[in-house]
Amino acid sequence: MRSNDIDLFKLLSQFNNLFLDFGGHKRAAGFSMEQKNLERFIEELPKFIANQRHNSNKVQKSYEAEAVIKKSDIHILEPIMPFGETNPAPILTDGVSIYTIDNKFRIIEMG
Repeated sequence: MRSNDIDLFKLLSQFNNLFLDFGGHKRAAGFSMEQKNLERFIEELPKFIANQRHNSNKVQKSYEAEAVIKKSDIHILEPIMPFGETNPAPILTDGVSIYTIDNKFRIIEMG
């Protein structure tokens, strides 16, 4: 499993009684389970995700830019890549908007 907005380890911990084994961290995780538990997991998963998203929307997110970089110049960040759990992508501004980038230099608007 991979996610940018759902804490996968928290998700799997919530359903630990359904798994034979599970592990990972906030953005990537895996599990093994018996076939008989799959249907319940599939039924409960959308409820958990909806609840997580609802709770995260209650918190107003504010971002402080770490650097001013024109969007056309984001390639200068290549030496600090790849971004991931222990090396998060920087929060940037071009003086107009707040954004970050992914590992393919795609711009992700943040506000």
